[in-house]
Amino acid sequence: MDSGSGYNLGINGFLKYIDIDTMPDELIKTYAKTFLPSFPDNLIGTPDRFGVPLDSLREYIKKIKTRVYHKKGTESTYQDLIKNLFGVTGGVNFEYPGRLLFKLNRGNAVDEERYSYPSYLNENPLTDSDWFQPFTYIVNAIIDPKGGNYENIFPDDLNGQPIYKDAVLSVLHPIGMKALFETSLEDWTGPTGPDSDDSTCEYPILGNYFPYTLNTSSTINSCTGCTLPYYNEAEDSNPLNDFANPTHVFPNWTILNEDIEIFGNINIGDFYVLCSFWASPNIGITSCIELGC
Repeated sequence: MDSGSGYNLGINGFLKYIDIDTMPDELIKTYAKTFLPSFPDNLIGTPDRFGVPLDSLREYIKKIKTRVYHKKGTESTYQDLIKNLFGVTGGVNFEYPGRLLFKLNRGNAVDEERYSYPSYLNENPLTDSDWFQPFTYIVNAIIDPKGGNYENIFPDDLNGQPIYKDAVLSVLHPIGMKALFETSLEDWTGPTGPDSDDSTCEYPILGNYFPYTLNTSSTINSCTGCTLPYYNEAEDSNPLNDFANPTHVFPNWTILNEDIEIFGNINIGDFYVLCSFWASPNIGITSCIELGC
């Protein structure tokens, strides 16, 4: 009995169509719309085209309740999806730039599980509302470029983005977060500064400006940051976490701050990257030892 549908709708045939292990391949996409409705249709493949193999999707949906919906958004769900649907057997690495952000009074973090990077007030970056913000995370699948699956994970028409990206964003990605794929903190270039090929930029370290106050209006001697009360290695009272920073030049040498008269009038966004049409006056002010302080 098929009622003109081409399918056996008798009791034995009908049971075959609702059992994910026995249903025909052409029904898998419809079945997925019920149990995994956000999964991109174009990624549901067959053995002869790219995408997720139907057999892999069958197995994934079988445990969809416990492997996705009970722990959605955790690292393990990312690992599970990328491994079992896209064949990435090497695992997945995660980075969280927000853990490196400058945070007042946090000092040197002792909770290594929560903060895998040390947090020193004079070295950590300020938020740029892009990479360095509390809501950004980086996903890197561990893929051998020489392996047979590499071209399937990075098709030429995706401009270097992984094939699993849309699946992760639609199925697992938490609302309000920002995901970056197949990159690293080492690839971060920071703000670009003014649109000019003639400008040069530097990214300041807060420790090089510790001696400045809101009312400072001129450059402070470079050795100031190497001396008390900013640094005292002999008495183990160093607030800069075991190394000193020489003081850099008052930042009104930059394009955006050239009319600034006191340190307190510098916008925090204009201090995040310092750019000029000439060489930075801070070149050579690298360490207290080299300066002879």
